[in-house]
Order: sequence, then structure tokens, then C-alpha cells
Amino acid sequence: MKLKSLIITGASALILSACAGTYDIDAVKNAPSMGNAFQKGLHHQYALLAVMERDESDWADAEFFSSRAQTASMGKSFGPQNMNARDIPSDKMRALSKARARLMRALDNGGAKVLPQAAARAQAMFDCWMQEQEENFQPKDIAACRGSFDVSLKQVESALEPVKMAKPMMKQMAPAPKAFIVYFNFNKASLNGAANGVISQIAASAYAAKPGTITVSGHTDRAGSDGYNAGLSKKRASAVAKALTERGLTQVKVSSHGESRPWMGTADGARQALNRRVEVNFK
Repeated sequence: MKLKSLIITGASALILSACAGTYDIDAVKNAPSMGNAFQKGLHHQYALLAVMERDESDWADAEFFSSRAQTASMGKSFGPQNMNARDIPSDKMRALSKARARLMRALDNGGAKVLPQAAARAQAMFDCWMQEQEENFQPKDIAACRGSFDVSLKQVESALEPVKMAKPMMKQMAPAPKAFIVYFNFNKASLNGAANGVISQIAASAYAAKPGTITVSGHTDRAGSDGYNAGLSKKRASAVAKALTERGLTQVKVSSHGESRPWMGTADGARQALNRRVEVNFK
């Protein structure tokens, strides 16, 4: 593929570009990410695209994607490519323009904070789609980029849906949700898929309700010693707080209570899934 602003002339220039690109792309791919969750996602996604283009000997686009990955790794955000940045066939412009408008709407509404990894993937896959559409001779690659973009963007749009629903409710002075509950597997403090889904809902609701404080309280069931469960509940609360902070929510206050405040009363030593939880409240 070619970029409008990039013209490579001469065999020696091409060889030098290829050699430098191989080294730089690997260095950028393995560089530490300095930014927030969205910027880290951009770094990862664009680095993958750079490697793919390098492996196809498309040095111009490999360098382009690597440059974007490097910018993201330094903690800097940027938008998807503008429509006039590439030579897109006229009959493909409408679909890409509409897709870009959807993406920008999601990003402007807080998608990068609510669901940062999916938002980063959507942006990178849009640029991938642009790149493949400019080449316009690999329909499978075009479809792959477009399909990944659409799936990722729909995830972001779904996560933002509570924000859209909350706006008319706020006009009617509807109260914010009293509590969200994030559940954990037995003896675990890591977030599973269901937990991450609840956290995305919490983030979307928080951006709509704008609470002054978000309280995060960790709990365990009664299996295990008091001391062990005190530590486990703290780890669970910290995991949820970290996930919310990565989504741009900084007004988080953390506490932990071990097994002392069970949701469901049980005998000491008993396992109970409903007690393995973190409660999140808006104040």
C-alpha cells in the first residue's frame, strides 16, 4: 500500500527502509507502555499491524503503524486516520466515512475510558481497513479488518448504552444505582469475564451520574482464616478499584472487610459464592 505523503525512490532507499524498519518495529513492539489503558491498547494493536505489514514486506505501512504504536507507547492519544489520508476508491468512501463517524462518536462519548481495549482495537482496525481498502486487491484482508472493527466498535457502543439511557433519567432526577456487585471465583482476586462486564456497566453509569465518590468494598466467604480473608478481600477491592481507575474514574475510595460482613449468613469455614464479592456504591 502507499501513503499519500510517502514516496520512496530508488532501490537503495527501499533496502535501507526495510532494514531500519525491521529493527525499529521490533523495538517499538517490545517497548514499555507509559500511558493509560486506552493508550496501552493502541500501542499493542498498532504494533501488531506493523509486524503484519513488515512480514508482507510492505515497509511503508509497517513504518506508519509502528510510528503510531510508538506514539501510543509514550502515553499520547490520537484519532483514526482522516478520510483524505489515503487514496480510497470512490465507491468505498461512503462505508468508511460512516464507520469513522460512528467510531468518533463512541470515542467522544467516553468509549476509550469505559471500554479501553475494545476502543483501541476498533480504532486500529479502522486504520487497518483504510490501509487494505486503499490497496484494494485483497478482499479477505479487507473483510478481516472491517469485521474486527465492527465487532470491537459494537462492544464499545453496547458499553456506552447505559450512558444514553441515563441522560433522560437524570433530567427526571432519577437516583443513581445504590450498589453494584462484582463476584469472584473461590479463593481468587482476579477479574473474570463476568466481573469485567459489570465493571464496564459501573463505569458507564458513573460517567452518566457523576458521583462525588465511588466506594469499593471487598468481602470474602467464611472459608479460610480471618487473617487470610482480610488480605483476600483487600486484593479483590484493589482489583476492582484498579479497573475503574484505568477507565478514567479517579474518585474511588477502597475498603475491605474480610469475612466479617457476609451477604448470606453461613457457618464458619463454609464456602458461599454470594459472599465472594466487591460492592461498589455511588455517593
